Amino acid sequence: MRARIITAAATAVLMTFSAAACVADWVYVGERADGRAQVYIDAKSLEREGNVIWAWVKWNYPVPQQGEGFSYQSKRGREGFNCATQQKAIRSMTYFEEANLGRNVTFRMDQPMQWLEVAPETIAEAELKFVCEHAPKTGAKKVLWRPVPG
Repeated sequence: MRARIITAAATAVLMTFSAAACVADWVYVGERADGRAQVYIDAKSLEREGNVIWAWVKWNYPVPQQGEGFSYQSKRGREGFNCATQQKAIRSMTYFEEANLGRNVTFRMDQPMQWLEVAPETIAEAELKFVCEHAPKTGAKKVLWRPVPG
C-alpha cells in the first residue's frame, strides 16, 4: 500500500513538471507599424540548427483578418532566422479563428521555405533581433520538428 502511495505521488510530481515544461513562454517583441498586429515569440522554443535559429512565432490581430476562404484573428508559425545573413523563412503556419491561438483552427499550411532579407525597422527585424539575442549560442542538437506549443 505504501509503495502505491509513493508511486502515485511520484507520478503526480513528474506529470506536474512535464506539463510546466510544455507551456509556452510567449514574449512580446513588438507590433506592426500600423498597429494591426502584435507579435510574440515563444522564448522556450528557440533552437539552433547550424546558423539557423528556429522559433514559434504568434501573431494576434485586434480584428479578424481575411484569408483565402477563411478568417482568422491569430496565427502561429514555425520560423527560421539566420543572424549572419539577416534573413528569415517560414516553415509552417496555423491560423486560428480567435485571438491568442483560440480553439478553432481555420487553416493550416506547410510551405516550401523561401529565405527573405529582413527589412530594417520592421516587425521582422524585431523578431530577428530577439531571436539572435536570446538563442542558445552552441551545443543545441539538430531538431527537425517539435510539437506545437499551447
